[in-house]
Amino acid sequence: TLVALGAEVRWSSCNIFSTQDQAAASIAAAGIPVFAWKGETEQEYEWCLEQTILKDGAPWDANMILDDGGDLTELLHKKYPQVSEVDPICAMQACMDGFELVSPFIDGINNGTEASVDKALLGKIDLIVTTTGNVNVCDANMLKALKKRAVVCNIGHFDNEIDTAFMRKNWAWEEVKPQVHK
Repeated sequence: TLVALGAEVRWSSCNIFSTQDQAAASIAAAGIPVFAWKGETEQEYEWCLEQTILKDGAPWDANMILDDGGDLTELLHKKYPQVSEVDPICAMQACMDGFELVSPFIDGINNGTEASVDKALLGKIDLIVTTTGNVNVCDANMLKALKKRAVVCNIGHFDNEIDTAFMRKNWAWEEVKPQVHK
């Protein structure tokens, strides 16, 4: 169903015991990369998880992880941690916590122009969550650079961290339920 809807799928098992070879073969026959087989060793299982993440030797640009056992998610968080911070104090704290930081702005500086936005980075982003309490943290220039179907959300009382006026004017805007739009 996911493939029929246009998704690119990669598949591995959630533990060394659960894979049924006939199921894996059927999925592979549909053209989906499969990294699993019955009777994997722990080392082979870890290799399979890594292959699920890597595509042509680089981390795959997935926008959703369906992980039954949690091992794939744990590997992603431990081996490929990337956090984007706009606030320098929060960025320093995240760095001290061991996360790799990236900025949505070239050289970390937002001068209010489209030229200051790191379009290459934002063009790969699947999710932006604002939590600062500041106005226009995610401005029109950032929103213009996002890839299609990126999710933009805010945690807090007000939506003024995100330039929703730009979104309403330039994007299709449908209310799913109060305070949830697509």
